[in-house]
Formats: sequence, C-alpha cells, structure tokens
Amino acid sequence: MAGNSNEHRLTLEPEKQILLNNHIEEHFTAGDIVRDIIIGASDGLTVPFALAAGLSGANVASSVILTAGIAEVAAGAISMGLGGYFIFKKISSKSFTLLMIFTVSNFAHIF
Repeated sequence: MAGNSNEHRLTLEPEKQILLNNHIEEHFTAGDIVRDIIIGASDGLTVPFALAAGLSGANVASSVILTAGIAEVAAGAISMGLGGYFIFKKISSKSFTLLMIFTVSNFAHIF
C-alpha cells in the first residue's frame, strides 16, 4: 500500500480535467481596504461615544458635548487620514512627527 502512490488518485472525465487544468483562481484582492475601513469605523465610532458619555457624566451643557464630539471626529479623521497616507507613502517618521505637531498646533484653538 505504501509503495503504490496512485492508489488514492482521483480520476476525472477528460472534459472536466481540461476545465480543471485551465481554471484560474480569482480571490478577493481588496483585503487591505476592507481592513482599513473596519478599523477606521471601529475607532471612529468608539472614541466620540466615549467622549460624549464622559462629558454627559460631567453634567456639562449639550452644546459643549456636541462641539467636543464634532472636534474629536474632525481631529480623528485628520489623524487617521494622515497616518494612512504616510504609512502608504512610507515617509520617514520624522516628517510624520513634524506634520502632526503642525496639525495639532493649528487645530488647538478649537479647544
């Protein structure tokens, strides 16, 4: 039994064998995009809700909660967008750090 390797070989009809030999597998190729969307959505929804819950517990006015939530969504979008852009473009971490400092200093007046 160990000497005969063709014992368990599957035999197909010639037409099916031709189809099988010419078959090309096509797989889903947008895995990175889907991963980024899922991670971005989970991060983008978790932090604003946590901020709103924390501010609600602090008994602040609704306008403050709304303003802080909008500011956080804008800051998170900028941060995630720049992070994705720089990772994709493989720019050095020093350039990324300098740009983040510039961005934060320009949006610091919101708070």
